Amino acid sequence: VALVVIETKYQAILPSPVIAAESVADPNASIRVSIRPPAAIELIRPRLTAEGLPAWAADRVLPYEGAIFFTPQFGARQFGLRVSLNEQRLGPIIATAPEKAGIGKLYPFVTWAGNVMSSGRRGELSLDGTVELPALGAEAIEKYWGEVYQLKRPVLEGGHLLEAVVDNRDGSLFGLLATLDSNNAPRLGLPLPDLAKTLLPIATLRVTGDLESQDVLKLNFVVDCRPESEETAVSTTDFQLGMVLGAATKELKEKHGVELKGVRHRDGTQIVGEYTLSGFQKLL
Repeated sequence: VALVVIETKYQAILPSPVIAAESVADPNASIRVSIRPPAAIELIRPRLTAEGLPAWAADRVLPYEGAIFFTPQFGARQFGLRVSLNEQRLGPIIATAPEKAGIGKLYPFVTWAGNVMSSGRRGELSLDGTVELPALGAEAIEKYWGEVYQLKRPVLEGGHLLEAVVDNRDGSLFGLLATLDSNNAPRLGLPLPDLAKTLLPIATLRVTGDLESQDVLKLNFVVDCRPESEETAVSTTDFQLGMVLGAATKELKEKHGVELKGVRHRDGTQIVGEYTLSGFQKLL
């Protein structure tokens, strides 16, 4: 009887099914970010056991996957936001984590639908919200991108510890950066009109991250520019990307003792980068 009660109330005994994050995404989500904690279990387990969780339990309670999706609603000058989690066990307890963490105060620029994650089926938790797009950002999108309809969005490939895929054909990447910039994120270093011109050639962006060792993270990215982009526009985007990576390298080294190194190259309208982040545990 005790086991039945524990399972019914806390979902602590039987594992939940594995549910791909893409199955809970809005088809029009233009920005998709995923993390798969089991791919870093050897890195995470010592931290959990240091907090008192038995080593054998870490493998059994770690969620299969977590994801964040941004869906542009530029007519209303906002993004729709969904945070999803494919938990392995303890769903009812995990669902209350946003409330306990005070998510409203942590992210005041998000209008959350609630402070507890909802569940459509076992193994699937989600929390929705909206993020207002700043006026200057909305105006820049209207000016440089206009209205774009019926885009077939790129999706998460899966199989990586970290993965992010962005569709900027409607200005979504610019819109998100402008929104973060207006909400005390690290400054972008470019006025919004200049940032818009720099990002305009970008069609899609995909970034993946996987552990090479306990303290080395391999990062790969592919930037696909619009086929019709002029050579000078792609060159400018490539140059600005190099400036951003250079600034990030300096910041990581000087403030955190973390080394970012790698190479990038252009192949027509495509920019490809292969980097490693060494000593990244200092950032955790």
